[in-house]
Amino acid sequence: ASNESVIEKLFDDCFAHRGERSLPKSKAATLHAELKLERADQPREVYQAVCSLLYALLEAADAPPNLFLKREAGKLFPDGFHEDLKELLVELLVRKVPRWRDCLNGTLDGGGGGGGGG
Repeated sequence: ASNESVIEKLFDDCFAHRGERSLPKSKAATLHAELKLERADQPREVYQAVCSLLYALLEAADAPPNLFLKREAGKLFPDGFHEDLKELLVELLVRKVPRWRDCLNGTLDGGGGGGGGG
């Protein structure tokens, strides 16, 4: 699996479980292995960080419209964040957020977009 597909799956899993305290144990274990995390608590930290991004882009009162998504998503990363990684993450978010919004609005079923299971 490519790094992009791992991150895409992470985003989908976080969207699907965003109302929970953490990812299910099996998904957290997969995340730990796929991202080669060092500490046992890192999957929870990654999950919480992604859920914060998702909230800011989807559910916050000042969530940006799709037109400004790329610019506004980029602003959510701290100064000094790895530029190439930020670019990849923003591109994936820009691709996924409109579909997730449709799902939240009840016009789509599910937020995945490919794959499934796990």
